[in-house]
Amino acid sequence: MKNSIRYIVTLVIYLVYCQSSIACHIRLRVPTIPYPPTFMLNQQKQWTGVSIEAAQMLMKQANCRLIYVELPFKRALELMRSGQIDMMLNLSKQADRESYIHMIGPQGFEDVVLVTLRNDKNPVNQLEDIKIFSKPVAIELGMYYGENFTTLFQNNAEFREKILVVKNLKQSIQILQANRISGFLTHRGVIVHKIKQNPDLQLFQVNDLIIHRAPIYFGFSKMSVAPHTILRLESAFDKLTKSGLLERHYQRYHQVE
Repeated sequence: MKNSIRYIVTLVIYLVYCQSSIACHIRLRVPTIPYPPTFMLNQQKQWTGVSIEAAQMLMKQANCRLIYVELPFKRALELMRSGQIDMMLNLSKQADRESYIHMIGPQGFEDVVLVTLRNDKNPVNQLEDIKIFSKPVAIELGMYYGENFTTLFQNNAEFREKILVVKNLKQSIQILQANRISGFLTHRGVIVHKIKQNPDLQLFQVNDLIIHRAPIYFGFSKMSVAPHTILRLESAFDKLTKSGLLERHYQRYHQVE
């Protein structure tokens, strides 16, 4: 009898060990076109970038392997619902999404910041200080700048007069280089990457004031990723967070050297 119990206990321990040590395979959505610095291809045509590397760190900790699947964003959400892909990056929490996606994180934060010329002397301690600028500040059409910005834009005419709406970040950069605006608002990670890569943008400075901060999450399909795998990934995320590795990873991409 004792031998039987000992055998059963040993078998259970062995099965648990096998379950935890078997590498899992996660199908990760990547865009059809690279979007630096979040999604990039290196010279060997391998996926890299700030978000890809964060996912790789998580998978290494969880003993899982990534399989990259190139998909448009909206199509990827549909396939997450049906379980035809397993993982997406940089997701915001929304009630509809959380009905079919398990969120782990936040993996990081998307910060909207003010970019000006290095020789600009305008004090910027709060968003409302934009009113005292001599020239307008550009924003990109369709981009969300947070509740505070929206309230000021809708209710403060003096603030609204200092806002110039442009098509995209490229246009914002061009008109700031031409000194036709005081600055522009954009995502920190994107503009820091551009400044590092382009010597012509060294005249830009990224102000410390954060206009808007939004948490972003690793997302996993509830249809295709088993509950025990989710627990495994959550445990891996907790270890990365407590070690500070994930935070230091994002800081490396968000600081202008």
